[in-house]
Amino acid sequence: MLPLFLAAFLVSSVAAADCTYSGGDVSARWQVSGDKLTVEFINKKIGNNQWTGIGFGPNMENLEVVLVKIEGSKPVLVTGHTSGYDAPTLDKSANVSPQLMNYNSNQLTFRFTRPLGANGARNHKLDECQTWNDRSMLTLFPKMFIESTKLFGFYSVPSVMYTTAIRT
Repeated sequence: MLPLFLAAFLVSSVAAADCTYSGGDVSARWQVSGDKLTVEFINKKIGNNQWTGIGFGPNMENLEVVLVKIEGSKPVLVTGHTSGYDAPTLDKSANVSPQLMNYNSNQLTFRFTRPLGANGARNHKLDECQTWNDRSMLTLFPKMFIESTKLFGFYSVPSVMYTTAIRT
């Protein structure tokens, strides 16, 4: 009986640590486990030649971004950073580990993991740059648009959420 109770307690403790956001056509779920962050992002209304994604940082300047572009009805994951409200500068290779990429009937679901510590070309740290236990900011980008292969600015104003639920 004790092992069953302990297992149920551990499962409920892990489930309680999940954090969620939902607004309009986008939703996100994220969890910190050990030194890794896992994020699942859903955009229910994204078409071909559009981008969507999520960013990490205290404001729109110097956000570390994870973006998915829809090209030829296929999702392509890229990472980069912002320098304000202009289009992000993209990395040569993604600095997150994709776990799931699914695009069907204009709905995109993607999941990725990344370390909380130094990561990518800019050595961006979520455990230092973000004050996860106070005023962390996760920025959702509902839609951005592309023309040919160039990424332009925001099609709609990013949704911003502050979270107090993630702890390191």
